[in-house]
This record gives sequence, structure tokens and C-alpha cells, in this order.
Amino acid sequence: MPALEAKRARMIFVLMGAFILCGIIALLIVPLFGPCWHLLHGDTTSYAGWKIPVPKGFYVRKSPNGATMWRLSLGVPLLPVPYGHVSIFEHQGESFLFSPHYRGFSDSVSQDAATGGYAIQERAVSTAGSTAYCLELDRRAGQPTSMARCAIEGTGIAVFYEGDKKYLSDFFSVLRNMSKMP
Repeated sequence: MPALEAKRARMIFVLMGAFILCGIIALLIVPLFGPCWHLLHGDTTSYAGWKIPVPKGFYVRKSPNGATMWRLSLGVPLLPVPYGHVSIFEHQGESFLFSPHYRGFSDSVSQDAATGGYAIQERAVSTAGSTAYCLELDRRAGQPTSMARCAIEGTGIAVFYEGDKKYLSDFFSVLRNMSKMP
């Protein structure tokens, strides 16, 4: 009997060690996704006829619904650490035009801002010879601390940000440097 108990204790110890080791490996590998993606793919990606710069440290995942960029910090997914998430998607059909669409866009985002405890600020950003109309949301506590919702005039392209304030400048850099592919 004592040999069986010792064997169980050893097995539990090995399994706990393996579990802890896997957690440590995950904590160390996740932040390397961005640099590894850049080594394999360069500094740009494309989506829906647009050439999109990928900021340093971000990596890209594409799906039929759009392209997403992630910036993950050491500690993700186990700890509440800063992150950045950019979504780019195309609305099929009608293009975004300021006059007929901005009011509805603004009202919808404003409702989300109020329920989430965000302060809202309007911003216009020049991109690819057009203007991206953005609503920037900011709050002091809770994740995400910053969000931005942008629609590019004359296109069906929307670009959204969610994450920490420290990566918000990367988001606006992506927006300013997007270009239509020839």
C-alpha cells in the first residue's frame, strides 16, 4: 500500500510540474507571436484591396470576416497585462459617406461608450487620399482602457481598435499609412 501511495504522489508531482511548465512556456511564447510574424511576413499585410502596415510587435490573423492584428504582452493570457487589438473589415454594399452615415455611426458608438463608462472624442484622420472619421473612447479603469471606431469615407472599410492606451498611437499610424493597392 505505501508503495502505491508513493507512486500516486510522484505522479501528481510530475503532472503539477508539467502543468506549471506549460503555463510558463505559454507566458513566454505568446509575446513572440508578433516578432515571429514579422520575420515570416514582413511589415505589411493586405485585405480587401488595401495594403496595411503592421506595427512592430503586432501579428496578423486573417479570416473571411476581416483581418485582425494583435499585440500581446508578457503575461497574456494569465495576467491582466496591456494588449492591443486592431480589426479591419469591409462592409459589403454601401460605402460610408459622411453626410448620410456619420450621425448614425456616432449615435451607435456613443451608446456603447456611455454603457462602458467611456469618454468620447471625435477625430478625423487622413488615409489613402480620403478621410477616416473616428470616435475615440477612453476610460481610466478596466480593460480595455481605449477603443476607437473609424470608418473611411467613400469605402466600405471600417477599422476598430481595442486595448491599452499605450498602443493607440500604433493604431492611428496604421490608419494614416493604409493605402489602396493598385
